[in-house]
Amino acid sequence: MKGDVSVQIVAKLYSVSEATITRKCQAGTFPNAYQLGGEKCQWHIPADDALAVIPASRHEAARQKLELLVRLQEMREAQQNPV
Repeated sequence: MKGDVSVQIVAKLYSVSEATITRKCQAGTFPNAYQLGGEKCQWHIPADDALAVIPASRHEAARQKLELLVRLQEMREAQQNPV
């Protein structure tokens, strides 16, 4: 899967809090995660990084769940910002 995902989406993928994912970003668990605009800005996590720490036996199911979470987020954003 290409692109970046939000802390919110990765938290849902792992069934943990957003604070937990933020701490993992700060600790380097997701090595390619980055913040735009400085320390106070939200983390952006490459989708491949989010999937990399999942055991291979669960990788396909996690990838599918991640894709669904991304689509759901896109649909919500489209409803909030109609063209």
